[in-house]
Amino acid sequence: MVLVSGRVVREPDFGAFVVIAITTFGMIFLGGMNGRHFALLVVMLAVGFAGLVLSSPYRMHRIFGFMDPWNDAYGTGYQLSHALIAFGRGEWFGVGLGASVEKLHYLPEAHTDFIFSIFAEEWGFLGAVGLLVLDMLLKKPHDVQHDETEPR
Repeated sequence: MVLVSGRVVREPDFGAFVVIAITTFGMIFLGGMNGRHFALLVVMLAVGFAGLVLSSPYRMHRIFGFMDPWNDAYGTGYQLSHALIAFGRGEWFGVGLGASVEKLHYLPEAHTDFIFSIFAEEWGFLGAVGLLVLDMLLKKPHDVQHDETEPR
């Protein structure tokens, strides 16, 4: 992991590094690593992330731009601020299917990265909550009956 992550961070592609690190840590956790060792690794990862962010003004600017998109709404916070505007325009019941304004070149990549914001603008808060509930219901683990004579 260190070899791959080191090469990715040198690009500098911090987002891909975060995805690789979280995926690796998820596999380590699911693999059953000792809890204390895993907690120590998570602390080391957090310190490493903080060190990488603080060592590069570009990364720090990106992180702070994500935390407060309204600070630079026409620069680094443009996409996130327009996603929030789309969500807010939907109010409770939405503006209607196909009536979204933000998807008309205000929100870049509206059909991929921020499709949920467009859905919330057209269907409203209740439609967005309904979509999340539907997603949770579809991902509900099914009850599986095990034969007690077979080992698990």
